[in-house]
Order: sequence, then C-alpha cells, then structure tokens
Amino acid sequence: MNSIIDLGFAAALLLIGLDCAHEGVSITGRVFYGNESQFDPDRGDPVGTIRSKDVYLHIAPYIELIEKGVDKESARGKQLIREATKIFKREITKVAQVTHSALIVEEGGIRGYPVRDLTPLVIKHLVAQLKAG
Repeated sequence: MNSIIDLGFAAALLLIGLDCAHEGVSITGRVFYGNESQFDPDRGDPVGTIRSKDVYLHIAPYIELIEKGVDKESARGKQLIREATKIFKREITKVAQVTHSALIVEEGGIRGYPVRDLTPLVIKHLVAQLKAG
C-alpha cells in the first residue's frame, strides 16, 4: 500500500514540476517567425534560433552590398537590403515549416526554454541557391 502512495506522490510531484517548468520562459530577442502571443511553452512548441548576421552573409544581394562596397543609404544599397531581407524572411519561413517551429528568434533571445539552432539549416538552403545560380 505504501508503494502505491509513494508512486502517486512521486507522480504528483513530477506533474507539479512540469507545470512550473516554463514559468521562467522569457522572450527578449527579435522574433523572426511565429507569433509570440500564441506561443505556449506548456504545449512544448518547438523553438528555433538563428544568428541573423551569419545568415545574411550567405544572401546574394547582401554579399553584393558588402563586396562592392555599396553605400547602404544609396538607392542601390536600399534596394539590395530590401532584396536580402525578402530572401531572409522567405528562407526563415521555409525552415520554420520544415522543422515545425512555432517560433524562430535571434540566438539568445529566449530564456528558460529548450531551443534548436537552425542557423546551419538556413545557411545550407542559401548556399544551395547560390550554387544553383
């Protein structure tokens, strides 16, 4: 009888621990994909992180901007930044859908919750595009 009570008590403690496990979740970084207000840690929603600077270094219009030294404030510079941003958002969305991520945030932008670094996956997609021409 004691072992049944002990198991019940242990199960209750485990459930209490699970309920409290995500109380300390805070999103402080930029959210690139998903809706922070619909994110539910208790559902175990998958969250990915990226290092946006690393990603941009693999986007063709951004590479052109840097390599050719185009002034970011010029008409051409602004056009390249718009194109790079469009590609960035498109690739983040693709990776979020493939990985079933509820959110993708800047690296270090979420605390108290497990995350997956998706930077290498986004870069892999971009490199494949660069090679394809």
